[in-house]
Amino acid sequence: MDAGSVNREARLADAVAVVRAHLDPTPLVRVDLAGFAAPAFLKLEGLQPTGSFKVRGALAAVAAAARDGRPVVTASAGNHGLGVAFAATRLGAPVTVVVPETASAAKIEALRGFDIDLRLIGTGYDAAEEAALTIAEVSGAQFVSGYADPDVIAGQATIAREIADHVPPGF
Repeated sequence: MDAGSVNREARLADAVAVVRAHLDPTPLVRVDLAGFAAPAFLKLEGLQPTGSFKVRGALAAVAAAARDGRPVVTASAGNHGLGVAFAATRLGAPVTVVVPETASAAKIEALRGFDIDLRLIGTGYDAAEEAALTIAEVSGAQFVSGYADPDVIAGQATIAREIADHVPPGF
């Protein structure tokens, strides 16, 4: 196994541990589809506390940054930011979430319910992300991308681990 594989495995193990510590497994529901011999399964991630699977990656990334003693800055149009805000609250970590001024009013209101530094910057995601990158650079915080951070990716991969643990034998 090369060093990259070991690092990925360690990252996934860390992500599984933090997700298991802070989230209950979501149900796996069997669905029989007409015309298909084998059943399918739906993982009900909409039942997560933030309404999205994004909380998994956020927990993994915020926990990793906290182990390094670094605050987190992220950009989001909503779900990733909610996940990071939830993670910050659960882990007692300092977090800044930058969302565009045009983000969903419901998402902004939900974010205001968390003890985070919420900043509304720009008229779209790209401007919010650019601002978040600048804030992270100036402050020395860890920028956590909702789509390109290795800890976020490991956290999202915990879904596969749960599925493997819960799919009935013989499937």
